[in-house]
Amino acid sequence: MDLCILATMKTTYPLRSLFAILLPLTLLLSSCGDDDKKDDPKPATTHQVVVRYNGQNINGLGAAVSAGSVSPSGTATSYFSDNLATTTNISEQKPQPFTIPAGDDFSVTVSFTNVRGTQRAPAGATLYAAILVDGQVRKTVTIDNTTAPGNAYVTASAKILASEW
Repeated sequence: MDLCILATMKTTYPLRSLFAILLPLTLLLSSCGDDDKKDDPKPATTHQVVVRYNGQNINGLGAAVSAGSVSPSGTATSYFSDNLATTTNISEQKPQPFTIPAGDDFSVTVSFTNVRGTQRAPAGATLYAAILVDGQVRKTVTIDNTTAPGNAYVTASAKILASEW
């Protein structure tokens, strides 16, 4: 009988030791997995957007700056449209920040509406705009005397697509 008890102890003792080591190790590893999930940042559902713009020697050129967004369903929202036609120089205008849904496209357009056909803006004339998203410059656009007229007048746009937020 002593041999029978000894044989049982030899086979159960290693199993108990293995179980005693694996149980805490399993609990430790499973708790680490939960920590990783809590640390993953969730994507933003909206962004704070500011448009900064400036221009030099733009009087009489029909300078204009506008900004807006388009939702996935095609709904357009205009945030501002500034006509700078009687301004010679404008420096670092900062309209109020806009809250833009992350699923929308956002664009800013700068134009010289009085520069038409094959005309070019005069040397030294420039209009610049920057799109800042959550405090960081993401896109810029500039028109000047090297910008070719579009179909109607000199214009250029910068756009942030929904996939680029």
